[in-house]
Amino acid sequence: FQNMSEGFFLAEVICDEAGRPVDYRYLDANPAFEPLTGYPRAEFIGRTAREVLPGLEDYWIETYGRVALTGEPARIEQFAAPLGRYYDTIAYSPRRGQFACLFADVTERVRAEQARQQAEAERERLLAQVQVERDRAEKRAAELDAVMEALPVGVAIVDQRGGNVRSNTAFEKVWGGPRPVTRSVDDYAAYRAWWADTGQPVSP
Repeated sequence: FQNMSEGFFLAEVICDEAGRPVDYRYLDANPAFEPLTGYPRAEFIGRTAREVLPGLEDYWIETYGRVALTGEPARIEQFAAPLGRYYDTIAYSPRRGQFACLFADVTERVRAEQARQQAEAERERLLAQVQVERDRAEKRAAELDAVMEALPVGVAIVDQRGGNVRSNTAFEKVWGGPRPVTRSVDDYAAYRAWWADTGQPVSP
């Protein structure tokens, strides 16, 4: 009890007139209680949870109360807002109306897991966004192909190196090669700089 690294405390449940747990009073605690809560034991012993931990979530009192009244043990891994920490707790009842709690601070592990889940969610969001953009790009490309194929004149899109990126059937017939056209940029070196640098039409 004195040397264990986990926190430990004994408490008695406090019920209202209807027999519902509404609070609990600390009866004893081990030395590890202090570093795991950030409070001296003396501030807790003999006082109720509502007194020393204003804003304590109801599920702690409800769960501990059920353990004390039914004798059925319970395990909770939850956030305790007044303490600003996550705890993994195991509670059991040594006698009716009381419960003993063994607890460990798991804040670092929980927050690391939350960070991992957030990173995974962000990754999934970005992948979905990339897929949406890819679908849009493929749709635009298909629309462009349809427009180009409908034109009676040869049309080609080239990159700044003069390489053929996209062309229609009419262009292939004029140029004399299957798609994609793999002519060297040297075939039209005189025009490449004009196309890429000015964006102006080339004289027939």
